[in-house]
Amino acid sequence: MRLLLGFVLVLAAAGCGGGSGDEAAPTPSGPRTVSTSRTATVLQRQFGTGADGFYLFTPVKGRWGSIVVYVHGHGGPGEITPMYHLPWLRHLAERGSAVVYPRYENQPGGHGAARHIDAAVESALAVLGRNAPIVGIGYSRGGRLVVDWAAIAAPALKPRAILSVFPASGEDPSPDLSQVASDTKVLVLSGDQDEVVGPYGAVELLNALKDAGFELHNAKWHIVESRPGFTANHLSVLQSTPPARKVFWKPADRLIVAVAGQPSTE
Repeated sequence: MRLLLGFVLVLAAAGCGGGSGDEAAPTPSGPRTVSTSRTATVLQRQFGTGADGFYLFTPVKGRWGSIVVYVHGHGGPGEITPMYHLPWLRHLAERGSAVVYPRYENQPGGHGAARHIDAAVESALAVLGRNAPIVGIGYSRGGRLVVDWAAIAAPALKPRAILSVFPASGEDPSPDLSQVASDTKVLVLSGDQDEVVGPYGAVELLNALKDAGFELHNAKWHIVESRPGFTANHLSVLQSTPPARKVFWKPADRLIVAVAGQPSTE
């Protein structure tokens, strides 16, 4: 019997965040740079402040050889910024990816999210100046939206691999998922103690892909199991502990290597 996800995730999050720095003037060839910050290894920039805006993380040293589009979930205003996900985003950039974090909404639960994600990715490519193999990562609501975006993206911008972490439902009907590239590597994760979506979002997503004719031999579903010191609940993806890095970060790293090769060591 088909399992349907009948509710929308609302995370208990508040506040807002983002980079720091002086506001820069708009450039005629690209989106407006709102803020810039830097660590020893990662440059973080914010472009635009509306639903088409995005944050961009790039390695300070070396070349980036892949692009990761990281799609956030349904939470408070802080989730529209990368504040809760910074350790993972910086890890991805340190390993040699340019990471795009689309805002995709002005307030939690905004509509037209997939189109806003697509606009942000196109603008980010204009900033980066070149394309590279793309991997999509989505969490919670974003775990479904990253697949919806893959369906509407232009052929040159479609992700070659997708990691959908604890997927939930979106506010809008999904587009035609038959437009997801048939050779896309898809890995769906659900948590054995996920009190918010359980396995239902994963089942619904895989059913929707199957109904759209997606080649399910390219899709895998893995249940993240709790262990001493680590509970695989819905918010565990926000952790940066060794167990969380093993079950969330490592699969993403492997997908990136599978489609883009080893990260640059320059």
